[in-house]
Amino acid sequence: MSVSLSKLFIVLSFLSLFLFLAGAIFDESARKDDEVFRLAVADLNLNNEILETEKITISVEFVDGNNPFQAVQEGRTIFLFLSKLKTGKITC
Repeated sequence: MSVSLSKLFIVLSFLSLFLFLAGAIFDESARKDDEVFRLAVADLNLNNEILETEKITISVEFVDGNNPFQAVQEGRTIFLFLSKLKTGKITC
């Protein structure tokens, strides 16, 4: 069985075209993966910037156990805050 050069050339041409297209498909996929990766890194950097610039302050007041008026005031403040939080007037 002999194969003519023209048939061999056609087969090799189709094979090289297939490999070229397959490479192009993988190359496009790699470009998309690279873009997704760059967007994810940019998002992480933005989140990190937000966290670094965010200032969180905590205020702590000690209640004097010997001063019943102060204890009642502190309890009332906490109660009002929790009731507003429960009714949805304040969100955290």
